[in-house]
Parts: sequence; C-alpha cells; structure tokens
Amino acid sequence: MKMKFVSVAFTILSFVGPLHAEDVKKVILANETASWQAWVGTRIDIPAAQKLLAPGYVDIDASGVAWSADEMFAQMKNCGISYFKFKDPQVHLLTPNSAAIVYGVDATAMCGDQKISADLLASSVWVKRNGKWLTEIHTETPAKQK
Repeated sequence: MKMKFVSVAFTILSFVGPLHAEDVKKVILANETASWQAWVGTRIDIPAAQKLLAPGYVDIDASGVAWSADEMFAQMKNCGISYFKFKDPQVHLLTPNSAAIVYGVDATAMCGDQKISADLLASSVWVKRNGKWLTEIHTETPAKQK
C-alpha cells in the first residue's frame, strides 16, 4: 500500500512540475513585455520600469555599454518606444527562483528628435525575490542574419 501511495504521489508531482514551469514561463514573458511597455510613448515611465528591476540591475545595451538602472534612466529619460515586436521568445528555467528569456525584437524608438530602428537579440535574467519576479540583467545586441 505504501509503494502504491509513493507511485501515485510521484505521478501527481510529475504533472504538477510542468504546469508550474509553464506558469512561470508565462509570468516571465508577461514581465518582459511589461518592461518594454514601460518605454512605450514619448518618454519612459520610470516608476513602472523600476518596479520590475532587482537592486543592482545591469543593462548592457546594443553598443556594448553597461549601465546601472539610475544611469540608464538618466541617459534615456527623453526616449520612448513607438513600436516593438518580440520574435521567438524562449524562457529557460534556471532554478526555482531564476529564469532567463531570450528573443529577437524589432523596435522603433525616439530619443529627442532622433528616430532609431533596430533589429535586436535580447536576453534578460529574472530572479524571484520575496515572491516577485525582478530583472537582474538585460542585454541587447544587433541581430545578424545567419
């Protein structure tokens, strides 16, 4: 009887694990999308963006410059995104409290009077702290054709 219970419990856990993983993947994709949405408009919504960042957040932009959150917001405060579209987002669970997302993104932005269009590859590492998923690091690099 004990062996049967263990077998049933294992079977139940094997189904719960993938369901949880899929839920986490949806949360990470939704949070990544929300982090981009904070940039939509003529200026970044800094409070909305900050809510998604872990202390010590680092952004490595497409030119290879590493920024803290404060540096990034100061540099980009007059920038906004008019369009973005994710391509083939993939979430990878690293641990129960960390995940990475990688994707392509087409984006059009305005910084002051300068219009910028970019085809990028992006990645972010998300960590769960006090029950909330936060971005620890975000990177972007220009996409190249294979």
